[in-house]
Amino acid sequence: RDAMIAKTFFRSIVGKSILVLTDKADCRKAIMRGLQTALTEFELVFVKTSADLWTRLHVAKETYHALLVDLDKTDFQADPLLKSVRSSQRYGRTPILVLSSERELSETVRSSCSFVVFHPVAAPMLREGLLWCLDKKALKGGKPEAVDTAERGRSAGIDG
Repeated sequence: RDAMIAKTFFRSIVGKSILVLTDKADCRKAIMRGLQTALTEFELVFVKTSADLWTRLHVAKETYHALLVDLDKTDFQADPLLKSVRSSQRYGRTPILVLSSERELSETVRSSCSFVVFHPVAAPMLREGLLWCLDKKALKGGKPEAVDTAERGRSAGIDG
């Protein structure tokens, strides 16, 4: 199953951009390790503060396909940030994956977030969470949404 998820993840992540909020070096390293096989295929942007996150979200030329938020960030109040993101016209429907060492999550986190990965971050779970955020259909057994036309032709038995 992990190999299937890794392969599908690699196809689905191409061309995407993910914004990560964490101030923990070990968390950044775990994310980088978990995604290292695909790092050249997508943009991974790290920010350390909520203010930096909002600055990046308001840059008109940039579009993020998912947000990854570390709830263990120092002096971090997740609920106000998540409520603000969800009320944002531009990013209100953007998938949010959270990382947490706590099993008890607030109602706002449970209702606002698409997927939770618990610390310590395991690469297969991180990939599965991002795949869930970016292409649920692929995880449920359908073809990834990011498949190109030639790939569709080959999967349908059409040479192209």
